[in-house]
Amino acid sequence: MSENFNAALAAGYAALVAKAKLLDAINVFPVADADTGANLRASLAPLSAADARLGERLPRAACGNSGNIAAAFFSVFADIESSASLAERARLGAARARAAVAAPKAGTMLDVFDKLTAELAKRPSLAKSDELLAALAAVVRETVGLLPRLRQAGVVDSGALAMYIFFDGFFAALFGERPSERPLAATFPGLLTVADEYAPTAETGFCIDALLETGDTALDARRLADLGDSLVLLPTQGDKALKLHMHSGDPAALRERLAQVGRIVTWSETSLNAETTYLPDRRANGVQIVTDAAASLSHSLAAREHITLLESLILLGGEARPEGEVDAQELYRRMRLGEKVGTAQASLWARQQALARLRGQGRCLYLAVGSAYTGNWQAADAWLTAHPAGAALVALDSGAASGRLAVMAILLARYAKQVGDLDRLVDYAKRLGATCQEFLCIDNLHWLAAGGRVSKTGELLGNFLRLKPIICPMPEGVRKLGVFRGRAGQLAFVESRLARLSGRPGQAAEKKVGRALALLQHTDNRAWLETTLPPLVRSYLPDAEIHILPLSLTTGAHIGPGGWSVAVGYPPPETK
Repeated sequence: MSENFNAALAAGYAALVAKAKLLDAINVFPVADADTGANLRASLAPLSAADARLGERLPRAACGNSGNIAAAFFSVFADIESSASLAERARLGAARARAAVAAPKAGTMLDVFDKLTAELAKRPSLAKSDELLAALAAVVRETVGLLPRLRQAGVVDSGALAMYIFFDGFFAALFGERPSERPLAATFPGLLTVADEYAPTAETGFCIDALLETGDTALDARRLADLGDSLVLLPTQGDKALKLHMHSGDPAALRERLAQVGRIVTWSETSLNAETTYLPDRRANGVQIVTDAAASLSHSLAAREHITLLESLILLGGEARPEGEVDAQELYRRMRLGEKVGTAQASLWARQQALARLRGQGRCLYLAVGSAYTGNWQAADAWLTAHPAGAALVALDSGAASGRLAVMAILLARYAKQVGDLDRLVDYAKRLGATCQEFLCIDNLHWLAAGGRVSKTGELLGNFLRLKPIICPMPEGVRKLGVFRGRAGQLAFVESRLARLSGRPGQAAEKKVGRALALLQHTDNRAWLETTLPPLVRSYLPDAEIHILPLSLTTGAHIGPGGWSVAVGYPPPETK
């Protein structure tokens, strides 16, 4: 049963992934940030290859409100030996999910879990799932009347719908039935499109996801009540760690309070303000943009731009961890203490499986990190040659990495909302290389030397002279833009390049189209960057769209603490 059950979990996950964009489109609760589908796709990825470590892997992967609650439910589903034990696991999972939510509300996926538990208790044989699914559908339809935001938007709860979709695929695979061919629109008539008159509420604060090693210390949720809401607390690792999700207006105070309880292993924060909170363009043309985590692109921003990230691995403490599971501050702290870190790619088999899943999700354009940096594009190209996908999946060598790749991916994803032709998208992506640039500033040559990228002699000479390089990831490899004595020299160089972009007097203006997109990226120096770089960029590019992000840890592990970057891009001009 275990093997069959794991295959059913994978089938349920695949069904959910196929409808991820719909889930994003109707996501209005608890905030209208259009990321339920993206968060569940990332959070429940361990279900695609379930094993005995499922209960540990799910909390680590979980992100967002829905992702953490769903992870709590499914974390008890490892190694089921027979269908008879399914009802008991569902009961335990539903109780675990409800206990994880500090303030449970009716009208969410918690209702679906409760109904599933009740229905499984009445149907121990589980010969057919039709009646069970009908009961779950009824619960989902009821959600629209239970939460004010859902009533205003005229839609069902996206998390509850996600669980209905999951169990539709799950039970069909578990019992060898044909998946339901009835369209979701027929099951939930008039409840899958946000009303035109609905206006999302402007949000403030940050969405926080953190993993905290607590040992035997307990965390009382009441200690956090004054710092935010939407709190989800999920014990893991034999109750020696705690996964936390919360919306908070004061991330620094929250982090300080959590540090009093245990060691923060991972930390992610994303702004909920009105500039980044939106409902997706309903006219999107259905081409999914995919890129590598080597792009300095946070998971939350990637979700908002409808970009799928393929994870890279960080080698830390003798263990290879997915980049999304590594806390940046912990990484840089250990680097400063002299610990050797590195990077790696997922196994060839894992990358091939990711490509196979992408091909099954609709049309995709995979903008791979430049082939001068990893073998990801070569592996994808070889696999596509052996398994032709036609117009379903195209892989393109971006010739970029780090923030330059992130800017290219964002601009390409936005263009994909307007244009559904893959040939035009590929042409657009190739032309982005000429309009996107990055100034990646290295603070200390020590870590490049530790990784073998400069000689020990070069490191000693450079540090003795306080030389600080600026580089840019280009198709041929890393291009050195200059070497400067101190951070002031680096800032002066970046300012001169911004002046050139702006066309200030004395500078030859570069040709550009549209509004600038600027990514300001930090390592362990966020406070300095936030006070220094935005005013500098605004002084030359006053209309620029600015995002402050951490450098990808793939980049940070190579250039080390103290590094920072400015990546700027423009949409390329249209071709005739």
